Amino acid sequence: MRNICRILVCALLLALVLLTLGLPIFATEATDINEADAVEEIVEKEGFEVEQSYIDNDDNLILVLKDGKKYNVTAEEWISEGEEGMELGFNSARFTFSLQYMWKGMLAIFIVIAVIILAVVIMSICSAKAQERKALREQESDAN
Repeated sequence: MRNICRILVCALLLALVLLTLGLPIFATEATDINEADAVEEIVEKEGFEVEQSYIDNDDNLILVLKDGKKYNVTAEEWISEGEEGMELGFNSARFTFSLQYMWKGMLAIFIVIAVIILAVVIMSICSAKAQERKALREQESDAN
């Protein structure tokens, strides 16, 4: 029984290590934009007269031209005045579309919780049996 407990602990540790090593796969890679180089390249390529440049909240390099127009260098598209900023509102079509991701995420959370509970129960059962055997050995050794 002691070997089974060791195997379970090793399997749990192996799962944790593999999970930890697998997390970087899902991480997004941030791209560094060298603002000065990008501005120079776009100005030379397109012939823009740039008044200023900045990086917005989404890490996009934005050029503000002298005529007031804005150009997103990262996405390589023009920005209209009404497009900038965040639009708040409820869209039922988007909500129902996002429900599929929500239920899958909730299911994954419940599965992980169930696995953790199962591992704890198995470990406590193994520990209780090991203590019982230890007590029986001590009783047998005291009797001899």
